[in-house]
Amino acid sequence: MRFLVIGGAGNVGEAVIRYLLKFSDVEEVVCGDVDLNRARKLASKINDDRVVFEYVNARDVASLTYAMSNVDVVLAPLPPIPDLYRNVVDAALECGCHYIDFASAMSVLYHHFSMSDVIKDAGITLLTCMGEDPGLSDILARYGSEKLDVVDAIRVRDGAVASGKGVLCTYSPTVFLGEVTTPGIIYEDGRIKHVDPLSGKEVYNFPDPVGPLPTYFVPHEEPVTIPRGLNKSVRYVDFKLALTDDAITTIKVLKSLGLLSKRPIKIDGIEISPLDFLLKVITPPAELAGVVKGHDCLVVEVSGEKAGKKVTYRYYTYMSHDEAYRKYGVTATAYLTGTMGAIAALLIARGVISERGVVVPAQLPPDILLKEAKEAGIPIHEEVLESS
Repeated sequence: MRFLVIGGAGNVGEAVIRYLLKFSDVEEVVCGDVDLNRARKLASKINDDRVVFEYVNARDVASLTYAMSNVDVVLAPLPPIPDLYRNVVDAALECGCHYIDFASAMSVLYHHFSMSDVIKDAGITLLTCMGEDPGLSDILARYGSEKLDVVDAIRVRDGAVASGKGVLCTYSPTVFLGEVTTPGIIYEDGRIKHVDPLSGKEVYNFPDPVGPLPTYFVPHEEPVTIPRGLNKSVRYVDFKLALTDDAITTIKVLKSLGLLSKRPIKIDGIEISPLDFLLKVITPPAELAGVVKGHDCLVVEVSGEKAGKKVTYRYYTYMSHDEAYRKYGVTATAYLTGTMGAIAALLIARGVISERGVVVPAQLPPDILLKEAKEAGIPIHEEVLESS
């Protein structure tokens, strides 16, 4: 089995590559990146003959098709730039290889859905949003829903906390800033609804050792992907992100100073947008391993009825960044995100996952995915709450 990881020299890409190399039936993993020097350094650090590094530019379909010419699955932990995702999918179609991404811009997600028949006719799998959240969150939602007779609501809560010099978040700062400045979304009674940015404040009591944290609506994929993937109807799905009071203050200050603006300004004859400048001074995720403090924590609540009783299944996972770096050499965010996508890639390549066309995580067999996740060191806890 051969795999190509585009953006492989990044934090999530490294986690993907390291996980794939644990298995003897993996013949080759290509670390494809526009930063050839960084890709070379990663391949040297991993020190496995099955890793090769290659210049791959996701803005150039010819570069992509060349790199995909002899691989079974391409994985794309890329920045949320729609053209990049579309280019990779076009190249995967041309080369006939399976495709996995870890999150998606909404426009890309709906573009994927519109291509489902074309993808299916090509005999390939396009698995989208297969990371931690989205991804593991969707799988837990499916797992809980299958235990209920009637599914009423699914609530996803992300309790990640990160701190350190120059650290804003542990995933793409572009994604994070987009999430906290644009309207959130919820799924209710068969429709996607938009809500004000950072509305719906809720102090959610995360499991130990996290405890209570304020959470807010942000635009996330689960209200779109979960209802699409379940084999039962659900009335309501939402997603909230934990943001400390300090984080909220920082976001408000950045916005009030105009540092989130995309409009270019001229400095000493050079044009640059304030946002581009900000993104240059924030510590990039690829450099956070061993530096960032804090943890990753994901909770999924699945509520409904079982045998005439109201029941809520609560699933959660927790990992500190220190533990992830000590065991896996990356941040907890990168490990949880990259490993879930890598697990799915192996299952597709081995024929265990045989669905073709555009697939969302909640369509996959949850028992198999969760078993593999636990064996990979991702703890999954379950709590059952009943009421009359």
